[in-house]
Amino acid sequence: MAMDPGAKVKTVEEMMSSPVVTAAPSESIAAAGQRMRDGKVGSVVVVDDKRVIGILTERDLVRFAAEGGDAATSKVSEWMTENPDTVEPTEDAAAAFQSLSEHSYRHIPVVHDSELVGIVSMRFN
Repeated sequence: MAMDPGAKVKTVEEMMSSPVVTAAPSESIAAAGQRMRDGKVGSVVVVDDKRVIGILTERDLVRFAAEGGDAATSKVSEWMTENPDTVEPTEDAAAAFQSLSEHSYRHIPVVHDSELVGIVSMRFN
């Protein structure tokens, strides 16, 4: 089926959630997990000021629990995925969701001028 040439392509900015639930790398897993629960989100983006340095997801917390970690003393930096893929707010939303699917990601931070501005998430409701 051909795409309507007059159809407006949605950008990541139109689909992203903002503000983003964030964590510092030095925070405990317990604090980050609490923030995820309170915010009803599946990830926290780990930032150094506003620069994305990692992401901690539900999958990371499952891995953490399976290994028997202590949530009060373990740090986010020990369990996060470092240097996650990011997208720009002006990117085509369909391309961003394709990237999520191809990499089996559920969340991808949105960055503009090296600063976190949002997050795009797959929702399975």
